[in-house]
Amino acid sequence: MMAMAGLAVASALNEEIAPELLPARKRFRDLAIERIMMLESLRIRVTTGQEPRTAIAGIVALAHKIAGSAGSLGYATAGTLAASIDQLSRDQAEVKLPLNELWRQIEPRLIALMDELEALLDE
Repeated sequence: MMAMAGLAVASALNEEIAPELLPARKRFRDLAIERIMMLESLRIRVTTGQEPRTAIAGIVALAHKIAGSAGSLGYATAGTLAASIDQLSRDQAEVKLPLNELWRQIEPRLIALMDELEALLDE
């Protein structure tokens, strides 16, 4: 029953997306596994102290890419989560948060974003 509900939701989303965007939507979904793996790898680098500043910059750069396309492809939640990570980074640049405080704010959003990307794989 859940599979049929998921198909109905995916079908409804496809109807809301302009037909010319459907290939981009499929590509976005196809990249989900690669993006999850990259984000998780970067998350581990931060939590284990392996160049955390560089790893956070990588997370923010990838979140920026996701935020730029997810919403227009019908993945509003993923887009919003990614945009919030991007915005936190920009805000940090202005207020000069310590790196550990920035990470404390980014990590739960990052985990939620990875979960959201993983959910796309069920479409």
